[in-house]
Parts: sequence; C-alpha cells; structure tokens
Amino acid sequence: MLSAVRFAPRALSVRSACCSRAEPRGVPNSPSRPQSFWRGIAAAAAAGIAVSAVATCESVVVGNTDDFEDGEMYEVKVRGEQEKILLTRLKGEFYATSPNCSHAKRELATGVANGFEVVCPWHDAAFDLRTGQPTRGPALKALETYPVTVKDGKVSVALPRTLEKFKDAPMAKRDPKNTQTFAIIGGGAAAMGACETLRQEGFTGRIVLITNEPHLPYERTVLTKNILKTADELLMRPAEFYQKNDIEVMLNTTVSNLDSMTKEVTFAGGAKPMKFDKVLVATGSSPKKLPVAGYKIGNIFTVRTPDDTQKILAARRGNKLNRAPHVVVAGGSFLGVG
Repeated sequence: MLSAVRFAPRALSVRSACCSRAEPRGVPNSPSRPQSFWRGIAAAAAAGIAVSAVATCESVVVGNTDDFEDGEMYEVKVRGEQEKILLTRLKGEFYATSPNCSHAKRELATGVANGFEVVCPWHDAAFDLRTGQPTRGPALKALETYPVTVKDGKVSVALPRTLEKFKDAPMAKRDPKNTQTFAIIGGGAAAMGACETLRQEGFTGRIVLITNEPHLPYERTVLTKNILKTADELLMRPAEFYQKNDIEVMLNTTVSNLDSMTKEVTFAGGAKPMKFDKVLVATGSSPKKLPVAGYKIGNIFTVRTPDDTQKILAARRGNKLNRAPHVVVAGGSFLGVG
C-alpha cells in the first residue's frame, strides 16, 4: 500500500471526498491522482517522513487557486471547522502543514514565510514547509505535512482521518561498530538540540551528554514564566527518548578539565576520565550577582534552575508577614519582563 505525504492551507469552508482505496504501485500517471500528488509522495519517501496510508485519508477541497496569493500563509479550517491546517503558496506551488509551532504552539499563520521556511513569531523557531522539519530555534518536533493537488482550479489536500499535531524526525540507530564518541558538555536546549541533530543527520557513534544538574534537559526560559512548574513538567524529552536513541546522559557530573590535545574530559570527584573524538561545549551562562553590599542575604535570588524557583517558593511559604510580599525584579530584558 502506498503512503501519502503532507504539505500547507487557510480558513474557509471545505468539502471532502473519502479516498476509498490506495493507488497501485508504479502508476504515477493514474487519472485519479494528478502527477503533483505522486511527486509529493516521492519527496516524502526520499526524506524518510512518516506518512499516512492513502486508503485512510480523505481529499479535502480548501478553495480555489485564486483564493490564495503567492507568498502568503493561510490558516484553513477543515472538517466542520473542528480542525485546522496551514496552507502556504510559494512560486505557484502549495504546501500544507500543521498550523501551530511545535514549541510554544503559536499559530504559524501569524509568523513570516521566508523562502521555504515558516518562522514562528514568538521564539524564532523555523520549519521547512516542504518536509515539516525544524530548521532552527527551540522547536524539536517536526510539523506534519500533507499532499496538495491542484485540479480544475481547485486546491485539495489529502488529510488522514486523525490529524496529528507534530512528529519526531527520523533518527539514526546506534552502530556498535562505530567507535567514535561525541561528547556534549551542558544540559540546556543547545545540548539537547545537538544530540537530536547528530542522530537526525545520521551519526551512529556514541553520544554522551554531560550536565552538572540533576535534571534532564528542560525548558529553562519557562522558569520565569511559570514559577510553579517543576523540573519534571519542563522536560524537553522524557527519559525514554534518550534510551530509545542511545544517548547517554551523565547527570550531577561536573567537568573539571577539557584537554583538546589528548581529547580527554576530566571530571570532578575522581571519576574516570573519558576519551572523545568530537566535543561541543554548550554550558550556557550564569546569572549575574548584584555588585552591591548585602546581596547574599536570604531573600535575594537568581533564577537559572528549577531548584532556584523552589527556593523562591519556599521563601514565599515562610513569609511571616500578614500581607503579600513586595517583589523587586532586577533586570528588564526577556527574562526579567517574563
């Protein structure tokens, strides 16, 4: 059975026709499927994208070609306006994807189309409209993509019975014969992204993520947006993800020395040094301490980890005053305003 890909639409009333069967293999010129549909199938297969079976999809007419201006993105409501997709027209071609960013779930139609990229307006996450894959920014999961056909001036999108919001990119499997070791020092979003990119780009050697924190990589910026969130609620990926993709994680581990000549990492506490072939240092930065007298008193805090926010909450619970405490935020940038 053939598989169907996916590509991008806007907000109109639509009608659909159920696809009752899959096309036989090797029939690229079948009259029931335009050649553009089969080109989409081939593109998805070449990219290794997981797709839905044609026999379980339906062809949804989303509008006339004249309804969509070239270079514009449209959020399209489908199936009784209960679901949405994003349709983008670029150089006469149509691309249909999931309508929201996989990072902060913002509507992508409010963002910017930059070539074949759609850029989220919130945190600059970007996705390839042709494959749905994230190309930069904090997003980890890819957008779903759907095949688009144009016939007799009508734009149709092949949609599965259930629209999945996002998908994981294909990952390479660990090959025991590959003895290369890629060490990643740091436990933030950059380190997490590096781990995933290595596997997505076909690296089959050993990947070791080293962090001095007790937590798996988490969404650090959310700490100042929702102080009540715990580390487990902020995880970028669950523990099973690292196990499935053979990514080793060393928690509570501090690197005391990195020797680029001998390609060796030394750890504090006397743990056995580790050899590496490649290394990425992605330790991030530390909050600035106030350069004033008294900054070490118990009610002045910095925020970088979930443990820091827990200290603030503990201080709030221990407040003996019969009124709400006064809070001063030193710093007016992205984190301070958040």
